[in-house]
Amino acid sequence: MSILGKILIKIFVSLVLIFQIVYILNVFLTIKYKIEMMSSAEDILITIYDITQILSIFITFDILIILFLLIKFIFKGKLNSIDSSEKMDLKKSIIISIVVLFLTIGIIYGVMWVQSFLFSHISLNSSNADAITKEFKSNPLPVVGLAFVTSTLEELVYRQLLFGYLYDLFLGCNKYIRYITSALISAIIFGSIHDGLFHPAMLQYITHGFILSGLYLYTKRISSPIILHVLFNLLLDFRRFIIYF
Repeated sequence: MSILGKILIKIFVSLVLIFQIVYILNVFLTIKYKIEMMSSAEDILITIYDITQILSIFITFDILIILFLLIKFIFKGKLNSIDSSEKMDLKKSIIISIVVLFLTIGIIYGVMWVQSFLFSHISLNSSNADAITKEFKSNPLPVVGLAFVTSTLEELVYRQLLFGYLYDLFLGCNKYIRYITSALISAIIFGSIHDGLFHPAMLQYITHGFILSGLYLYTKRISSPIILHVLFNLLLDFRRFIIYF
């Protein structure tokens, strides 16, 4: 990377940190005023909860910046053999990501139909999705912001780090077994963290995992599954907006 590029990144990170410091100071300075103006403990708790939600976005964003900088400058953007391979043209990879997005929507709806058939006697609602919907109904902006931040962070962790590591771990195996095993393990871990190992929604997480891992492997760009993941979550937020507002 050029000297100018490094300088611009340092300026960007510095401005982000300065903005967050100023914002946090402003938050703590206004808490006292807001508490004095409120008449009930419930109002105070709601205000504190809203503040912590916003601060959690900043913390997640900071983690994302740190992870990005580690990958970019320590590992030179190459954490596995996929990253070291010849990458697909950026414009072409973006187009493919958008096409795969619409295919994913159709596939997920098909998976949900199968779920409703197989597990008709139990609730299929994802506890993670229910929590996001509940938060969206009360305060949609942080949820929309997290669609960008968490989706990016999850792809860096579960696709570039975990799937990439497993893919290299199974080097020497049949290429299909290598992909299927790596995608399946990383998807199960991803789903378990969200809703638990034995939740019916695991079928959706596994489907997402295979699609996102396959897109990463096909384009050789981690930006491709990031684009797909972000757009998919934004479409879910748009659906929530249509339903609840």
